[in-house]
Amino acid sequence: MGGAERICVTISNLVFGAGYDVTVLELNGKGALGKELSNGVSRVDLERNNKFSVLHLWRLGKLLRKYDVIHIHMRHVYRYVFIANLIARKCLIFHDHFNQFPTSPFQRFYFRTLLYRHVYIGVDQLGIIWAETYLKLRKSNIFNLPNVILQVECKVEQKENTILLVSNIKPEKNIEFVVPFATRMLKGNSELKIDIVGAVSDQLYFEEIKKTLTLYDFANRIQFITDVSAIQPMLGRYQLGLHFSKRESGPLVLLEYLSQNLPFVSFYTGDISKKLEVDLPKFFLHDFNVDHWCDRVNNLLNRSISYPDLPAVFKKHNNVDAYLSSCLKVYHRVYAS
Repeated sequence: MGGAERICVTISNLVFGAGYDVTVLELNGKGALGKELSNGVSRVDLERNNKFSVLHLWRLGKLLRKYDVIHIHMRHVYRYVFIANLIARKCLIFHDHFNQFPTSPFQRFYFRTLLYRHVYIGVDQLGIIWAETYLKLRKSNIFNLPNVILQVECKVEQKENTILLVSNIKPEKNIEFVVPFATRMLKGNSELKIDIVGAVSDQLYFEEIKKTLTLYDFANRIQFITDVSAIQPMLGRYQLGLHFSKRESGPLVLLEYLSQNLPFVSFYTGDISKKLEVDLPKFFLHDFNVDHWCDRVNNLLNRSISYPDLPAVFKKHNNVDAYLSSCLKVYHRVYAS
């Protein structure tokens, strides 16, 4: 489950818990997110097998008329719902999780057309600046909702001599950096292992990384786990977390690590990094010099770097009540319009 899907689940559960009726619509098949939804949250599967199907667009347009608030995640989904909404004529809420903000004249015209008179939610300040400065959307229709997660109570497990990288496997996540990192890290520690947990989003990329790893003697000490939807319950057995992605809107995994008291080393990216680095400066790196990464990981594993109480840092930067209040404020803006 990716970050956008996880935020969809989090918001659905929070809003339902606040006493509202919530329905989650899936366009083409019930995915793993259903396991995480609260009992009582309704689910609708459009069963779309062809995005060009006029019948499915018409069905979705009729369905949209039933709801007071329509909250959409991901740009490709928003474009599809936007077309269906020509029938329903509702005010839409677009929650933007993407980390690239095009500024060419055509793209500006295109996105302004899609978002004009609708509501935009950005998870970081880059998205807010894009919506205000480049798209010239009305400021009253622009909201910032920094990501949060719901903490899960997990049993304390015996720590293994293993470090963890959580990320969907695709080129944007820079998973290939595990090769030079492991080349030095695992040779310097004969007992250490690395687990990589995440769905395979790019099969060819995945196969290329595995093929490269087979060239090294330590390949059997790197394990891919690709069928996990809930991360927090498994974090207790690891020594440390990693995050290699070069560009993120708001890496949720860093909050996941903190929720279970797991130190990490991450590339500095996204608004969450900006906030966490204030309290945890030694947890972040601003380059991909493999020596810097290995030294930082070793120093944390050997506890030669001191850092504050992680549960306190997590609580400081993951205010669920404030998040729900901000989300409902967006909904009231739409409902009143």
